[in-house]
Amino acid sequence: MGKQTSENSISNEKDIKTKKPSVKEVISNFCGYTTAHGLGRLADGGGIFRRVSWTLFCVGAMAMFIVQTKNLFVIYLSRPVTTVVTVNHEKDDYFLIIGNASHTAVILLIQPHVKFPAVSICNLNMIRYDKLPYGFIDEILEHLRLEGKVDSTNTNLEQNGFAAPENESGDSRTSQNALSSDDLPTDTTGVLTDGSEDATTDSTHTSDVPSVVTQSVTTNSQTASPGDSTDAFTSVPGVKTTHGSSKDPTDAIDVPTGFPEDPTMYPSSNNDYNYDPNYFYDYDYFGYDYLYLGGPEETKEEEYRVEETIRAEIAMKNDSETYHMGHQFEDLVFECSFRGYDCSNYSLYWRHFWDHRYGNCFTFNGGTDDNGERQKTMISHVTGPAGGLKLNLFIEQSQYIAELSDTAGAKVVIHDQGQIPFPNNEGYSVLPSRSTAFALTRKVIERVDPFGNGSCQPEKRLNRDNMYTKKFNVSYSRQACLDSCQAEKQVEECGCASGQFPSHSDICNLRNSTTAKCLEMIQLKLVTGELNCEKNCPTPCSEIQFMATLSMAQYPAYFYEAMLESRVKKKTSIYNELYNGFNLNENFAQVKIYYEQLNYQKVSERISYKGVNLVADIGGQLGLWIGISVLTCCEFLELAIVLIQTVIGRVRRRKLIHIQP
Repeated sequence: MGKQTSENSISNEKDIKTKKPSVKEVISNFCGYTTAHGLGRLADGGGIFRRVSWTLFCVGAMAMFIVQTKNLFVIYLSRPVTTVVTVNHEKDDYFLIIGNASHTAVILLIQPHVKFPAVSICNLNMIRYDKLPYGFIDEILEHLRLEGKVDSTNTNLEQNGFAAPENESGDSRTSQNALSSDDLPTDTTGVLTDGSEDATTDSTHTSDVPSVVTQSVTTNSQTASPGDSTDAFTSVPGVKTTHGSSKDPTDAIDVPTGFPEDPTMYPSSNNDYNYDPNYFYDYDYFGYDYLYLGGPEETKEEEYRVEETIRAEIAMKNDSETYHMGHQFEDLVFECSFRGYDCSNYSLYWRHFWDHRYGNCFTFNGGTDDNGERQKTMISHVTGPAGGLKLNLFIEQSQYIAELSDTAGAKVVIHDQGQIPFPNNEGYSVLPSRSTAFALTRKVIERVDPFGNGSCQPEKRLNRDNMYTKKFNVSYSRQACLDSCQAEKQVEECGCASGQFPSHSDICNLRNSTTAKCLEMIQLKLVTGELNCEKNCPTPCSEIQFMATLSMAQYPAYFYEAMLESRVKKKTSIYNELYNGFNLNENFAQVKIYYEQLNYQKVSERISYKGVNLVADIGGQLGLWIGISVLTCCEFLELAIVLIQTVIGRVRRRKLIHIQP
């Protein structure tokens, strides 16, 4: 037993005396055999200059590697996107069976095709002139003057069309605007007169307000809700016209029953409008401020103010009223053909929607009808006009309203099935006496969300809960979502929604100053981003667009007019229009829509710098600057393990020496 203990003690003494490599020696040996460039030169002997030079070279190369690697990470974290454009074709397979009693052959035919888009058309005039209640516009003009929103001394309004329009024959359309005695209400409460007790015209009194005709109008004695249609004037409160020569405050204005009795909205005299000309809004609801500049700028501002006020008053009427006040489908679409076949049947090919600026609009090939039932989607198999849609549109210029329309023609919007169009924001205007051709290219856009932060959303994750999908049963669009967001905020804070939105809530009465200011604040919050509508309405990752190349020609041609007129005579309403002071070519516009090629462009976004690209580029930088590969990295890993073992061994040896007697 004693002998064995003595042998172990001798063995431990030998181990302690055995020389183990130090950390410095381990690193020096590693520099001698590693495949990393430059380190071997540091391990070799040599002069001080050689050692310092190679030290600087290695440090400089390492610094460049770090800088280049940092730049690579910056590129990777920016998630760059590249765009790839491809041309694709859609084809139909047909089996054609030919032969006779003894021989039969089956031939496979492959025919290219492209789905035809939906086409929405609107007359540039919102409301027919003969459908307006008598004195409708005059009362609005007078009301704006009394509120100080229209300068009563500005005669430029009359020069710019704010008077009863006349046709080429010189006959005023005022008589066309008048309703029959059967249409007028029988209640005479609140009769507006020219100031005389017997409601007869006083030739000694002349109005100092341009283009406003002094007249007698009957209005109901009770305030009507926006949806009521029992009275032609329920949604347009009446205002008594004033004497130009009278300065008596007592007969300057009379607020009849049915008009909002807000004393802050009406002047107490001709010269008192409770209006501070030095005060104006930076963000007015109509898009203008209240600063009067005078001259042409003032007139332009007033025209816009009058136009928007008229549209707001019309929006307060119910859907049935506004539909019948607008241009009808059977009048607007005189002729329709698709690939040579008649497409005038409304229930088979068309659907209706109301636009706050253009009134009645009609969509061809929208995919669904007015009841939400599916419609057959049209397909083009041939390029050029022969394989597309041709429309002959009747403009009805004699029914245009100067205060609402300064241009004549129609608005054409080309969009995908299921999408709600926004004619005021998109589309093309076509003019009378011209045939406008649209050569289309279908474009499919596929976006990516490189950061995963919702910059675009796939179709299944899009929020379809908005007022347009509820009313028109359409698919998601960002504009519809933004409008719905704004309308919802209006309902929350103002208790009503603007007439430009198809909301089921009450329509805002802009004659109420409190409501108007509330809408202005919502508009301001929308502009400044306080409503968070942009965040809540992402861009869809997949979208279809239609690019068009336009060309125009005269329509109808000189010798074609007789043929067109012979077809016009079959429609009495349209034929009578031509004898109302307007020529044939002033009322007709032709639209041709077709594909330029039977293919579609697919524009796909792809992340151009992924993780694999980053690793490859870092490897390239390692090899370029310090000559390190993956195997060299394994050598450094081995060095780390050897260093750890060396340090642990030295610590153990010190403890062993310390405990020996």
